[in-house]
Amino acid sequence: MLLSSHLLAEVAQVADDVVVIVDGRIAGGGSVAALTDASEGGLESFYLDLVSGGVDDDTKAVR
Repeated sequence: MLLSSHLLAEVAQVADDVVVIVDGRIAGGGSVAALTDASEGGLESFYLDLVSGGVDDDTKAVR
């Protein structure tokens, strides 16, 4: 199933994996568990860190 949403708390509850698209390009992604572990504030915090440049290349890699 493919889901597109800006409601990241709900996405975290229903998805196993996430891909973040910024300006039409894949900016990062991975499993919800890995992304929430990498960012203490959950998916929303990961997203905000990602778009502000605060996520290292290993964390934002889509595997």
